[in-house]
Amino acid sequence: MSTDKPSALLGYAPRYDAASAVLESVRWLIEHDRLDVAGPLTV
Repeated sequence: MSTDKPSALLGYAPRYDAASAVLESVRWLIEHDRLDVAGPLTV
C-alpha cells in the first residue's frame, strides 16, 4: 500500500513513518505499565 496517490491528489503526508509509530506505541505501553521490560528502552 502506498501513499503516493493521496499525497499527489490531496497533499497528504503521514505524521509518522512505520518505525516511529511502533516506537511511540511501545513507549506508551511501557509508561502505562502495560508492558514489562528488563531495562530502559534505548534506540
